[in-house]
Amino acid sequence: MRIAREQANPLALHLDEEAEKKQLAAAWKKVEAIAEEGKPGMAATLGTRDGRWNFVIVVPSIKFSDMGKGQALVNRVKSVVERANPAAAGLRVKYAGALEILMEQHRVMSMDMVKATIISILFGVLIVAGVTRRIHAPFYIATSLLIGIVWTFAVARLLVGHVNIITGFLVSVLIGLGIDFGIHLYMRFVQEARAKDASPEDVFVAFITGTITPAMTAAATTAAVFFTFTIADFRGFSEFGLIAGIGVIFTLISTFLVFPPLIALFEQRRIADIARRAPDDKALRGRRIPLSASIAIIAALSIPAVCGIFGAIHMPFRNDFRQLRGYSDATAFSDYVDRHLGAGFNPAVFVADSIDDARRIGSRLRKAHEKDATRDIPVRVGRVLAASDLVPADVDAHRQRIEKIAQIVNAPSLNRAAEQETPQGEKLRNARKMVTTGPWTLDEVPVEFRRRFQTIDQPVGYLVYAWSAGPHDADYLAAAWEDRLKGISRSLRADGVSHAMADETHILSWVYRLVRKDALPLLLISALSVIGLVALDFRNLRDTVLLVLKIGRAHV
Repeated sequence: MRIAREQANPLALHLDEEAEKKQLAAAWKKVEAIAEEGKPGMAATLGTRDGRWNFVIVVPSIKFSDMGKGQALVNRVKSVVERANPAAAGLRVKYAGALEILMEQHRVMSMDMVKATIISILFGVLIVAGVTRRIHAPFYIATSLLIGIVWTFAVARLLVGHVNIITGFLVSVLIGLGIDFGIHLYMRFVQEARAKDASPEDVFVAFITGTITPAMTAAATTAAVFFTFTIADFRGFSEFGLIAGIGVIFTLISTFLVFPPLIALFEQRRIADIARRAPDDKALRGRRIPLSASIAIIAALSIPAVCGIFGAIHMPFRNDFRQLRGYSDATAFSDYVDRHLGAGFNPAVFVADSIDDARRIGSRLRKAHEKDATRDIPVRVGRVLAASDLVPADVDAHRQRIEKIAQIVNAPSLNRAAEQETPQGEKLRNARKMVTTGPWTLDEVPVEFRRRFQTIDQPVGYLVYAWSAGPHDADYLAAAWEDRLKGISRSLRADGVSHAMADETHILSWVYRLVRKDALPLLLISALSVIGLVALDFRNLRDTVLLVLKIGRAHV
């Protein structure tokens, strides 16, 4: 511009016009190089580096925790894609993201629950039939057991209203726990039926009254352990404990209410025959295990128990949610998309009150990214994207440069050139208009871009996204990422930057800390509950201690 102004000055002495033209051409090439360097390298489409896939990003307006709405949204998106008929154009469509993973996991978990229930029933039937050697015995036991389970979920529908990822497997759990009552009851029936001169009435009184007391104690101790879970803050534990505790009690009640009528209906004609064929077990009476053998057995069993206690104390509590999810097409493709996008789908979000605060938050996060790159820590701050990135930065410095340009193009010596209807005159007039233009604001950014960086409520909040430099699917990594973000948040608040912060990883971290906090109190309370109920039933300290030690060794 300075060279052009000098050329336009009629009083200037142009002694070497060729040199001036060369100088002007060199300056113009420099300007073009700077302009070319400043252009953002944006492709026409968002895609992978290998050119295999192009992406269309859909941002849901729902919570991922609502499976019903999530499935409806996925179905709607897929119906829109199907109507476009991509196959006709030779295109293949796949879906990635947290919502698709959750939907796939929901389908897999539902199938797993059904499979686990069917397998547990089949195993229960086969084991009962093998132990009792009676084909129809599983019918008596399974009928009374399943009635109790149906009662359980009827009450759960009223008290809780739903099942979750943990309580969904309660059918299998209750089958494994509740089937014991039916097995004990049936084996006691067979034992009593083999007694000499036993009438049907004697058999029924003996096998019911002889079994109900220990069964009630067993059910009470098991239910008490489950009911202690209801005090946990983690709803997965509390709901599981409530439903499982009710289920144990209901399976006990249904077994003793339903099982005897079934026996009375189908087994009366066989009681006498069973009694005539009863073996003589007098040969087994009077035999006792020597004291030295008892001591040796107890000592041998105590060694693995001590080793188990040591191992349990030093066993780390770890949950790698990626491994827990297992391999699936949705998770594999989402990982592939994450690698090519350079960021995950679920960043942490800071919400600032103003665009200036958003710029300060983004600057602090970028400094944390530079610092983390030189540190050996579990998680590091990676990519940062702020609402302030959509508007000019360092406006004051730019304004000073523009003011210098304005002094050049608005020089009075160029007025005559600006009035001429020539290409140079038109460029000069445009330049004079441009130097009076102020920096654009976020409200002038197209809404397609702006809505990703502003809240929809009033007053408007301005968003800053921060991605982790690596995955944090393991619980301890999620906790470390939460601590890193909270540390940055505290430093921002100390500097007077008001903001809110949200991150899906905080949920994993919260669950991790909640489970660790609840684990020891629940263990102690459940142990005390079991010991108290056993002592109340036995009313004998020696027998109570022996049974508790036996249970402890078995669990260790």
